[in-house]
Amino acid sequence: MMLRISADGKSDIGKVRQTNQDAFAFDTTNHLYVVADGMGGHSGGEIASHKAVDALMAAMLEEITVSAESESGNGARDAALVRAIEAANSHVFRMASEDRKLQGMGTTLVALRVFNSTASIGSVGDSRVYLWRGQRLRQVTRDHSLVNEYVRLGTLSAEEASTHPLKHIISRAIGVHPTVEVDHFPVPLREDDLFILCSDGLTNMLDDNDISETLTAVGNKPAALCTELIARAIAKGGLDNITVVVVHCESV
Repeated sequence: MMLRISADGKSDIGKVRQTNQDAFAFDTTNHLYVVADGMGGHSGGEIASHKAVDALMAAMLEEITVSAESESGNGARDAALVRAIEAANSHVFRMASEDRKLQGMGTTLVALRVFNSTASIGSVGDSRVYLWRGQRLRQVTRDHSLVNEYVRLGTLSAEEASTHPLKHIISRAIGVHPTVEVDHFPVPLREDDLFILCSDGLTNMLDDNDISETLTAVGNKPAALCTELIARAIAKGGLDNITVVVVHCESV
C-alpha cells in the first residue's frame, strides 16, 4: 500500500509570554517534521529555535539529495537525521559564539522523518514526540531534564516531577555546547498511526490523559487536533508558548 500522510502544525504565544520562542516546520514532500522551543535572554531563544529549525531542514534536505535512500536501511536514515540535528547544533552554537548578545541561547528540538514504513525520530531537550496507536498514547521521546533524571534515579515520583519548581531546567539542548548527544530511534509504522510533536507549553498544561481525551474527541484530523490541543492548553492557563505538529499516517 502506498504511504499516505496528512500533517499540520500550529504555534501560539500563550497568555503570559511577550514573545513566541517556539518554532516549527514541516516538508510534506519529504515527510520531515520538526518542533523547537528556544531559550535565552532578549531575542536569543526565538533566534535559536528558528535558526535550528532552518539549519536542520537544510541539512536534512541535503542528506536526502545526496543519498540513495531506496538502498539504505533504517540505521542509515537514523544516522542522517542525527547528522542534520548535529549540524543545527553547530550552527546555533557558532552564532552564539560570534555575537555577545546571543551568548547562552539554545533550544530544544524534536524531529521526525517518515520513509517507506518507518519513522526516524531525533530528540534533544524536553520537547516531546507522542505516538497515538490503537487508542493508546505513548511518549516516544525521553525528556532531557533535571527532574526527569531524578525520576529515573528514583528520588522523585512522576507526580512530584510534574509540579517540581526546577522542572523547567533541561539537561541537554541545541546550541549550548559545540557538540550534542542526540537520542534517535526508528519506529516501524502501522496504518492509522498518529504522531504529536510538541513543546512543553502543551505538556505543562495538559497531561497524557488530557491529550488522550482530546484525541478521542477530535479524531485523526491534524489541523483540528492542533487547534483543539492549543485551545485546551490556553484554557488551562497558557503559561508558555505552545506549539503542536500532528502527523497522521493514513496508510503505510
